[in-house]
Amino acid sequence: MKKMLYLIFVLPLTFNAQIELSEIMKGYDFIGSPPTNVRWSASGSQVCYDRSINEETKTICFDLKSGLYDTINTSEFYFFDEDQSAYQKQFEIRSEGIGYYNKISDESNILYQTQERILNLQRVNDPNQIYFQKGKNSFVWDLSNKGPVLSQLTNFTDEKESDKKQGESYLKKQQKDLFQYFDEVEKENDTEGERKKIFLGKGDLQSLQVDPSSRWVVLRKYFSAENSSTVYMDYVTSNGAAQSKRARPKVSSNEPNQAIGVYKIDEDSIAWLDFSTLSDIRLKPQYLGDTLGAFFVCLIVFFFLSRIIIFFLKKFKSSSNISLKVSIKNITQTKSITPITIMSLGLGVTLLLTLALVGTNFQREIAKSIPDIAPDYFFVGIQKGEREKFEQGILKMDPNADIEVVPMVSSGIAKINGINPNTYIKPDNDSYWVIGSERRSSWV
Repeated sequence: MKKMLYLIFVLPLTFNAQIELSEIMKGYDFIGSPPTNVRWSASGSQVCYDRSINEETKTICFDLKSGLYDTINTSEFYFFDEDQSAYQKQFEIRSEGIGYYNKISDESNILYQTQERILNLQRVNDPNQIYFQKGKNSFVWDLSNKGPVLSQLTNFTDEKESDKKQGESYLKKQQKDLFQYFDEVEKENDTEGERKKIFLGKGDLQSLQVDPSSRWVVLRKYFSAENSSTVYMDYVTSNGAAQSKRARPKVSSNEPNQAIGVYKIDEDSIAWLDFSTLSDIRLKPQYLGDTLGAFFVCLIVFFFLSRIIIFFLKKFKSSSNISLKVSIKNITQTKSITPITIMSLGLGVTLLLTLALVGTNFQREIAKSIPDIAPDYFFVGIQKGEREKFEQGILKMDPNADIEVVPMVSSGIAKINGINPNTYIKPDNDSYWVIGSERRSSWV
Protein backbone atom coordinates (compact mmCIF):
# COMPACT_ATOMS: atom_id res chain seq x y z
CA MET A 1 0.00 0.00 0.00
CA LYS A 2 2.86 2.38 0.75
CA LYS A 3 4.46 1.68 -2.65
CA MET A 4 1.16 2.48 -4.45
CA LEU A 5 0.80 5.79 -2.64
CA TYR A 6 4.36 6.67 -3.56
CA LEU A 7 3.63 6.07 -7.24
CA ILE A 8 0.41 8.07 -7.15
CA PHE A 9 1.99 11.19 -5.64
CA VAL A 10 5.47 11.09 -7.16
CA LEU A 11 4.65 10.35 -10.80
CA PRO A 12 2.43 13.44 -11.36
CA LEU A 13 5.04 15.65 -9.73
CA THR A 14 7.73 14.21 -11.98
CA PHE A 15 5.60 14.81 -15.09
CA ASN A 16 4.72 18.40 -14.13
CA ALA A 17 8.35 19.22 -13.49
CA GLN A 18 9.13 18.60 -17.17
CA ILE A 19 6.81 21.41 -18.37
CA GLU A 20 8.35 24.87 -18.21
CA LEU A 21 6.37 28.05 -17.77
CA SER A 22 7.82 29.54 -20.97
CA GLU A 23 6.28 26.67 -22.95
CA ILE A 24 2.88 27.16 -21.34
CA MET A 25 2.94 30.90 -22.09
CA LYS A 26 3.26 30.23 -25.84
CA GLY A 27 -0.52 29.94 -26.06
CA TYR A 28 -1.70 28.27 -29.27
CA ASP A 29 1.86 27.17 -30.06
CA PHE A 30 1.72 25.02 -26.91
CA ILE A 31 -1.82 23.60 -27.06
CA GLY A 32 -2.20 23.68 -30.84
CA SER A 33 -3.97 26.19 -33.08
CA PRO A 34 -7.76 25.71 -33.21
CA PRO A 35 -9.60 25.73 -36.57
CA THR A 36 -11.04 29.07 -37.67
CA ASN A 37 -13.17 30.44 -40.53
CA VAL A 38 -15.25 27.27 -40.86
CA ARG A 39 -17.29 27.15 -44.10
CA TRP A 40 -18.85 24.73 -46.57
CA SER A 41 -17.64 24.00 -50.06
CA ALA A 42 -19.90 24.99 -52.97
CA SER A 43 -20.71 21.32 -53.64
CA GLY A 44 -21.77 20.75 -50.02
CA SER A 45 -19.61 17.63 -49.71
CA GLN A 46 -16.71 19.21 -47.78
CA VAL A 47 -16.30 21.21 -44.59
CA CYS A 48 -13.33 23.58 -44.78
CA TYR A 49 -11.48 25.56 -42.14
CA ASP A 50 -8.25 27.52 -41.68
CA ARG A 51 -5.51 26.43 -39.32
CA SER A 52 -2.05 27.74 -38.51
CA ILE A 53 0.60 25.04 -39.03
CA ASN A 54 4.24 25.94 -38.41
CA GLU A 55 3.38 29.67 -38.47
CA GLU A 56 1.69 29.27 -41.87
CA THR A 57 -2.07 29.47 -42.33
CA LYS A 58 -3.47 26.67 -44.47
CA THR A 59 -7.00 25.83 -45.57
CA ILE A 60 -7.99 22.22 -44.89
CA CYS A 61 -11.16 20.48 -46.12
CA PHE A 62 -12.79 17.37 -44.68
CA ASP A 63 -14.58 15.17 -47.23
CA LEU A 64 -17.82 13.82 -45.77
CA LYS A 65 -17.88 10.81 -48.11
CA SER A 66 -14.31 9.56 -47.88
CA GLY A 67 -13.60 10.90 -44.38
CA LEU A 68 -10.21 12.25 -45.48
CA TYR A 69 -8.54 15.64 -44.88
CA ASP A 70 -6.89 17.54 -47.70
CA THR A 71 -5.09 20.90 -47.95
CA ILE A 72 -6.54 23.02 -50.77
CA ASN A 73 -5.57 26.09 -52.77
CA THR A 74 -8.19 28.76 -52.02
CA SER A 75 -7.56 30.57 -55.32
CA GLU A 76 -8.88 27.53 -57.24
CA PHE A 77 -11.59 26.41 -54.82
CA TYR A 78 -15.25 27.47 -54.62
CA PHE A 79 -16.89 27.97 -51.23
CA PHE A 80 -20.61 28.08 -50.56
CA ASP A 81 -22.17 31.49 -51.16
CA GLU A 82 -25.49 31.95 -49.39
CA ASP A 83 -26.48 34.82 -51.70
CA GLN A 84 -26.30 32.47 -54.71
CA SER A 85 -27.81 29.40 -53.06
CA ALA A 86 -30.93 29.59 -55.28
CA TYR A 87 -28.93 29.46 -58.55
CA GLN A 88 -27.57 26.44 -60.36
CA LYS A 89 -24.30 28.18 -61.14
CA GLN A 90 -22.30 30.07 -58.55
CA PHE A 91 -20.09 32.88 -59.86
CA GLU A 92 -17.06 34.33 -58.08
CA ILE A 93 -14.34 36.85 -58.76
CA ARG A 94 -11.05 35.11 -59.40
CA SER A 95 -7.57 36.51 -59.92
CA GLU A 96 -7.84 36.14 -63.70
CA GLY A 97 -11.48 37.22 -64.10
CA ILE A 98 -14.88 35.71 -63.27
CA GLY A 99 -15.27 31.98 -62.70
CA TYR A 100 -18.26 29.77 -62.07
CA TYR A 101 -19.10 26.46 -60.42
CA ASN A 102 -21.97 24.26 -61.63
CA LYS A 103 -23.59 22.59 -58.62
CA ILE A 104 -25.29 19.89 -60.69
CA SER A 105 -22.48 18.82 -63.02
CA ASP A 106 -19.76 19.55 -60.40
CA GLU A 107 -17.60 21.42 -62.89
CA SER A 108 -15.90 24.80 -62.74
CA ASN A 109 -14.36 27.08 -65.33
CA ILE A 110 -13.39 30.68 -66.08
CA LEU A 111 -16.24 32.58 -67.72
CA TYR A 112 -14.70 35.97 -68.36
CA GLN A 113 -10.98 36.74 -68.43
CA THR A 114 -9.55 40.21 -67.95
CA GLN A 115 -6.41 41.80 -66.58
CA GLU A 116 -8.35 44.63 -64.96
CA ARG A 117 -9.58 44.31 -61.39
CA ILE A 118 -13.22 43.30 -61.01
CA LEU A 119 -15.34 44.44 -58.06
CA ASN A 120 -18.90 44.11 -56.70
CA LEU A 121 -20.13 40.93 -58.40
CA GLN A 122 -23.94 40.84 -58.19
CA ARG A 123 -26.80 38.49 -59.03
CA VAL A 124 -30.30 39.97 -59.27
CA ASN A 125 -33.69 38.55 -60.22
CA ASP A 126 -32.60 37.23 -63.63
CA PRO A 127 -30.39 34.13 -63.11
CA ASN A 128 -28.80 34.60 -66.56
CA GLN A 129 -27.40 38.05 -65.81
CA ILE A 130 -24.24 38.82 -63.87
CA TYR A 131 -23.41 42.39 -62.89
CA PHE A 132 -19.92 43.53 -61.94
CA GLN A 133 -17.80 46.65 -61.71
CA LYS A 134 -14.67 47.09 -63.79
CA GLY A 135 -12.81 50.33 -63.33
CA LYS A 136 -15.30 53.18 -63.00
CA ASN A 137 -18.16 51.49 -64.85
CA SER A 138 -20.72 48.75 -64.37
CA PHE A 139 -21.12 45.86 -66.82
CA VAL A 140 -23.61 43.03 -67.29
CA TRP A 141 -22.84 39.58 -68.68
CA ASP A 142 -25.94 38.01 -70.29
CA LEU A 143 -25.95 34.20 -70.41
CA SER A 144 -29.41 33.69 -71.95
CA ASN A 145 -30.16 31.56 -74.99
CA LYS A 146 -28.99 34.35 -77.30
CA GLY A 147 -25.44 33.60 -76.26
CA PRO A 148 -22.92 35.28 -73.94
CA VAL A 149 -23.17 39.05 -74.44
CA LEU A 150 -21.18 41.64 -72.49
CA SER A 151 -22.86 45.05 -72.21
CA GLN A 152 -21.74 48.26 -70.57
CA LEU A 153 -24.35 49.86 -68.32
CA THR A 154 -22.55 53.09 -67.41
CA ASN A 155 -20.01 55.33 -69.07
CA PHE A 156 -18.57 57.45 -66.27
CA THR A 157 -15.45 59.52 -66.80
CA ASP A 158 -13.29 61.95 -64.85
CA GLU A 159 -12.24 63.92 -67.93
CA LYS A 160 -14.33 66.68 -69.47
CA GLU A 161 -14.74 66.88 -73.24
CA SER A 162 -13.13 70.32 -73.27
CA ASP A 163 -10.07 69.00 -71.43
CA LYS A 164 -9.85 66.09 -73.83
CA LYS A 165 -9.87 68.37 -76.87
CA GLN A 166 -7.21 70.59 -75.34
CA GLY A 167 -4.96 67.56 -74.91
CA GLU A 168 -5.11 66.58 -78.60
CA SER A 169 -1.87 66.75 -80.51
CA TYR A 170 -1.26 69.28 -83.29
CA LEU A 171 -0.93 66.49 -85.87
CA LYS A 172 -4.33 65.06 -84.99
CA LYS A 173 -5.97 68.46 -85.31
CA GLN A 174 -4.38 68.93 -88.75
CA GLN A 175 -5.66 65.51 -89.85
CA LYS A 176 -9.22 66.46 -88.89
CA ASP A 177 -8.96 69.75 -90.73
CA LEU A 178 -7.49 68.27 -93.93
CA PHE A 179 -9.27 64.94 -94.09
CA GLN A 180 -12.98 64.68 -93.27
CA TYR A 181 -12.65 60.91 -93.10
CA PHE A 182 -10.91 60.95 -89.70
CA ASP A 183 -13.62 63.17 -88.23
CA GLU A 184 -16.41 60.90 -89.49
CA VAL A 185 -14.71 57.77 -88.15
CA GLU A 186 -14.27 59.36 -84.72
CA LYS A 187 -17.95 60.36 -84.59
CA GLU A 188 -19.02 56.82 -85.51
CA ASN A 189 -16.81 55.35 -82.80
CA ASP A 190 -18.17 57.77 -80.21
CA THR A 191 -21.83 57.09 -80.98
CA GLU A 192 -21.97 53.47 -82.09
CA GLY A 193 -22.90 51.14 -79.21
CA GLU A 194 -21.74 53.51 -76.46
CA ARG A 195 -23.66 55.34 -73.82
CA LYS A 196 -23.40 59.03 -73.21
CA LYS A 197 -20.34 59.94 -71.21
CA ILE A 198 -21.14 61.36 -67.76
CA PHE A 199 -18.55 63.52 -66.02
CA LEU A 200 -18.31 62.61 -62.32
CA GLY A 201 -15.98 65.40 -61.23
CA LYS A 202 -13.66 65.23 -58.25
CA GLY A 203 -13.64 62.36 -55.80
CA ASP A 204 -12.82 58.66 -55.86
CA LEU A 205 -15.53 56.26 -57.04
CA GLN A 206 -15.89 53.64 -54.29
CA SER A 207 -18.63 51.25 -55.42
CA LEU A 208 -21.38 50.62 -57.97
CA GLN A 209 -24.46 48.62 -56.96
CA VAL A 210 -27.32 47.55 -59.25
CA ASP A 211 -30.83 47.41 -57.78
CA PRO A 212 -32.90 44.17 -58.02
CA SER A 213 -35.02 45.56 -60.88
CA SER A 214 -31.91 46.25 -62.99
CA ARG A 215 -33.11 49.79 -63.69
CA TRP A 216 -30.89 51.80 -61.37
CA VAL A 217 -27.23 51.92 -60.40
CA VAL A 218 -26.22 53.44 -57.07
CA LEU A 219 -22.74 54.93 -56.91
CA ARG A 220 -20.78 56.26 -53.96
CA LYS A 221 -17.93 58.77 -54.18
CA TYR A 222 -15.36 59.61 -51.53
CA PHE A 223 -13.74 63.02 -51.16
CA SER A 224 -10.49 63.10 -49.22
CA ALA A 225 -9.52 65.98 -46.96
CA GLU A 226 -6.74 67.07 -49.37
CA ASN A 227 -4.42 68.44 -46.70
CA SER A 228 -1.04 69.34 -48.16
CA SER A 229 1.98 67.99 -46.29
CA THR A 230 4.40 70.27 -44.46
CA VAL A 231 7.89 70.73 -45.92
CA TYR A 232 10.72 71.63 -43.54
CA MET A 233 14.50 71.94 -43.81
CA ASP A 234 16.72 69.43 -42.02
CA TYR A 235 20.10 71.06 -41.37
CA VAL A 236 21.56 68.23 -39.27
CA THR A 237 22.33 65.44 -41.75
CA SER A 238 24.97 62.73 -42.10
CA ASN A 239 26.63 64.35 -45.13
CA GLY A 240 26.39 67.91 -43.79
CA ALA A 241 24.12 69.17 -46.59
CA ALA A 242 20.70 70.60 -45.78
CA GLN A 243 17.76 68.55 -47.04
CA SER A 244 14.08 69.30 -47.39
CA LYS A 245 11.81 66.70 -45.76
CA ARG A 246 8.08 66.21 -45.55
CA ALA A 247 6.12 66.01 -42.32
CA ARG A 248 2.48 65.36 -41.54
CA PRO A 249 -0.09 67.82 -42.92
CA LYS A 250 -0.99 70.87 -40.89
CA VAL A 251 -4.18 70.89 -38.87
CA SER A 252 -6.98 72.31 -41.01
CA SER A 253 -10.75 72.42 -41.26
CA ASN A 254 -10.78 70.20 -44.37
CA GLU A 255 -12.69 67.00 -43.71
CA PRO A 256 -13.40 63.92 -45.83
CA ASN A 257 -16.87 63.64 -47.29
CA GLN A 258 -19.04 61.31 -49.37
CA ALA A 259 -21.63 61.67 -52.10
CA ILE A 260 -24.26 59.19 -53.31
CA GLY A 261 -25.73 59.27 -56.81
CA VAL A 262 -28.46 57.28 -58.56
CA TYR A 263 -28.00 56.48 -62.25
CA LYS A 264 -31.07 55.56 -64.33
CA ILE A 265 -30.05 53.08 -67.00
CA ASP A 266 -32.99 53.63 -69.38
CA GLU A 267 -32.70 57.42 -69.50
CA ASP A 268 -28.88 57.48 -69.23
CA SER A 269 -29.02 60.18 -66.54
CA ILE A 270 -27.71 60.61 -63.02
CA ALA A 271 -29.09 62.40 -59.95
CA TRP A 272 -27.11 63.20 -56.81
CA LEU A 273 -28.75 62.85 -53.41
CA ASP A 274 -28.68 65.89 -51.14
CA PHE A 275 -28.38 65.17 -47.41
CA SER A 276 -27.77 68.74 -46.32
CA THR A 277 -31.43 69.29 -45.40
CA LEU A 278 -31.51 66.40 -42.93
CA SER A 279 -31.70 67.74 -39.39
CA ASP A 280 -29.73 64.97 -37.66
CA ILE A 281 -26.63 65.16 -39.86
CA ARG A 282 -23.90 67.63 -38.92
CA LEU A 283 -20.58 68.06 -40.63
CA LYS A 284 -18.96 69.01 -37.32
CA PRO A 285 -20.05 68.38 -33.74
CA GLN A 286 -21.43 71.31 -31.77
CA TYR A 287 -18.75 71.19 -29.08
CA LEU A 288 -16.09 72.31 -31.58
CA GLY A 289 -17.64 75.79 -31.66
CA ASP A 290 -17.76 75.89 -27.86
CA THR A 291 -14.09 74.85 -27.66
CA LEU A 292 -13.05 77.54 -30.15
CA GLY A 293 -15.02 80.17 -28.22
CA ALA A 294 -13.47 79.11 -24.91
CA PHE A 295 -10.00 79.35 -26.49
CA PHE A 296 -10.52 82.98 -27.54
CA VAL A 297 -12.04 83.84 -24.16
CA CYS A 298 -8.92 82.46 -22.44
CA LEU A 299 -6.71 84.49 -24.76
CA ILE A 300 -8.57 87.69 -23.92
CA VAL A 301 -8.53 86.97 -20.17
CA PHE A 302 -4.79 86.29 -20.06
CA PHE A 303 -4.08 89.32 -22.27
CA PHE A 304 -5.87 91.64 -19.83
CA LEU A 305 -4.12 89.86 -16.96
CA SER A 306 -0.75 90.68 -18.54
CA ARG A 307 -1.77 94.33 -18.92
CA ILE A 308 -2.78 94.47 -15.25
CA ILE A 309 0.56 92.97 -14.17
CA ILE A 310 2.46 95.49 -16.30
CA PHE A 311 0.36 98.34 -14.89
CA PHE A 312 1.16 97.48 -11.25
CA LEU A 313 4.82 96.86 -12.03
CA LYS A 314 5.08 100.37 -13.50
CA LYS A 315 3.72 101.79 -10.23
CA PHE A 316 6.31 99.86 -8.23
CA LYS A 317 9.39 102.22 -8.07
CA SER A 318 10.48 102.21 -4.40
CA SER A 319 13.01 99.37 -4.74
CA SER A 320 16.72 100.26 -4.49
CA ASN A 321 17.89 96.96 -6.00
CA ILE A 322 19.37 97.66 -9.43
CA SER A 323 18.77 94.12 -10.73
CA LEU A 324 15.11 94.32 -9.76
CA LYS A 325 14.76 97.74 -11.45
CA VAL A 326 16.29 96.43 -14.69
CA SER A 327 13.99 93.41 -14.63
CA ILE A 328 10.89 95.56 -14.10
CA LYS A 329 12.08 97.92 -16.86
CA ASN A 330 12.44 95.02 -19.32
CA ILE A 331 9.01 93.64 -18.41
CA THR A 332 7.17 96.92 -18.65
CA GLN A 333 8.75 98.36 -21.76
CA THR A 334 6.59 98.86 -24.85
CA LYS A 335 8.07 96.13 -27.07
CA SER A 336 8.45 93.47 -24.40
CA ILE A 337 7.18 89.91 -24.80
CA THR A 338 5.45 89.91 -21.41
CA PRO A 339 1.88 89.63 -22.79
CA ILE A 340 2.83 86.72 -25.07
CA THR A 341 4.67 84.94 -22.24
CA ILE A 342 1.78 85.30 -19.79
CA MET A 343 -0.76 84.20 -22.41
CA SER A 344 1.33 81.13 -23.30
CA LEU A 345 1.84 80.14 -19.67
CA GLY A 346 -1.83 80.72 -18.89
CA LEU A 347 -3.03 78.60 -21.80
CA GLY A 348 -0.60 75.82 -20.90
CA VAL A 349 -1.65 75.73 -17.25
CA THR A 350 -5.33 75.89 -18.28
CA LEU A 351 -4.88 72.93 -20.62
CA LEU A 352 -3.14 70.87 -17.93
CA LEU A 353 -5.89 71.65 -15.39
CA THR A 354 -8.59 70.82 -17.95
CA LEU A 355 -7.04 67.44 -18.77
CA ALA A 356 -6.64 66.66 -15.07
CA LEU A 357 -10.29 67.53 -14.37
CA VAL A 358 -11.55 65.52 -17.36
CA GLY A 359 -9.49 62.49 -16.35
CA THR A 360 -10.72 62.71 -12.76
CA ASN A 361 -14.35 63.01 -13.89
CA PHE A 362 -13.99 59.99 -16.18
CA GLN A 363 -12.55 57.88 -13.38
CA ARG A 364 -15.31 58.99 -11.03
CA GLU A 365 -18.07 58.20 -13.54
CA ILE A 366 -16.59 54.79 -14.38
CA ALA A 367 -16.18 53.93 -10.71
CA LYS A 368 -19.82 54.85 -10.05
CA SER A 369 -21.44 53.30 -13.13
CA ILE A 370 -19.65 49.95 -13.41
CA PRO A 371 -20.92 48.47 -10.11
CA ASP A 372 -24.49 49.37 -11.10
CA ILE A 373 -24.33 48.11 -14.71
CA ALA A 374 -21.81 45.27 -14.83
CA PRO A 375 -22.98 41.82 -13.66
CA ASP A 376 -21.34 40.04 -10.76
CA TYR A 377 -20.62 36.85 -12.75
CA PHE A 378 -20.29 35.89 -16.42
CA PHE A 379 -21.12 32.47 -17.80
CA VAL A 380 -20.18 31.91 -21.46
CA GLY A 381 -21.03 28.99 -23.75
CA ILE A 382 -24.24 27.72 -22.16
CA GLN A 383 -26.05 25.39 -24.55
CA LYS A 384 -29.70 25.93 -25.40
CA GLY A 385 -30.79 22.62 -23.88
CA GLU A 386 -28.97 23.37 -20.60
CA ARG A 387 -30.43 26.83 -20.08
CA GLU A 388 -33.34 25.79 -17.83
CA LYS A 389 -31.15 23.56 -15.64
CA PHE A 390 -28.60 26.33 -15.33
CA GLU A 391 -31.21 28.92 -14.29
CA GLN A 392 -32.77 26.55 -11.76
CA GLY A 393 -29.37 25.84 -10.24
CA ILE A 394 -28.64 29.56 -9.86
CA LEU A 395 -32.04 30.31 -8.32
CA LYS A 396 -31.56 27.50 -5.80
CA MET A 397 -28.35 29.13 -4.60
CA ASP A 398 -29.80 32.67 -4.67
CA PRO A 399 -33.58 33.07 -5.13
CA ASN A 400 -33.20 36.85 -5.60
CA ALA A 401 -30.64 36.56 -8.41
CA ASP A 402 -31.34 38.59 -11.55
CA ILE A 403 -30.46 36.39 -14.53
CA GLU A 404 -30.13 37.90 -18.00
CA VAL A 405 -29.48 35.52 -20.92
CA VAL A 406 -28.35 36.91 -24.28
CA PRO A 407 -27.56 35.02 -27.52
CA MET A 408 -24.05 34.54 -28.83
CA VAL A 409 -22.91 33.40 -32.27
CA SER A 410 -19.58 32.64 -33.90
CA SER A 411 -19.11 34.74 -37.01
CA GLY A 412 -16.42 35.47 -39.55
CA ILE A 413 -15.94 37.83 -42.47
CA ALA A 414 -17.43 36.24 -45.60
CA LYS A 415 -17.37 39.23 -48.00
CA ILE A 416 -15.85 42.70 -48.20
CA ASN A 417 -17.71 44.98 -50.63
CA GLY A 418 -19.38 41.92 -52.13
CA ILE A 419 -16.08 40.09 -52.75
CA ASN A 420 -14.78 37.00 -50.99
CA PRO A 421 -11.61 38.28 -49.25
CA ASN A 422 -9.91 34.89 -49.64
CA THR A 423 -9.63 35.59 -53.39
CA TYR A 424 -7.20 38.49 -52.96
CA ILE A 425 -5.88 38.29 -49.37
CA LYS A 426 -3.38 35.47 -49.21
CA PRO A 427 -2.44 33.56 -46.02
CA ASP A 428 1.05 35.09 -46.01
CA ASN A 429 -0.47 38.60 -45.77
CA ASP A 430 -0.05 40.29 -42.38
CA SER A 431 -3.77 41.21 -42.38
CA TYR A 432 -4.99 37.67 -43.01
CA TRP A 433 -5.78 37.16 -39.31
CA VAL A 434 -8.73 39.57 -39.72
CA ILE A 435 -10.55 37.21 -42.11
CA GLY A 436 -8.98 33.99 -40.86
CA SER A 437 -10.28 34.18 -37.29
CA GLU A 438 -13.79 34.02 -35.93
CA ARG A 439 -15.42 36.38 -33.46
CA ARG A 440 -18.00 35.80 -30.76
CA SER A 441 -20.83 38.30 -31.21
CA SER A 442 -23.62 38.96 -28.72
CA TRP A 443 -26.44 41.46 -28.43
CA VAL A 444 -29.13 42.47 -25.96
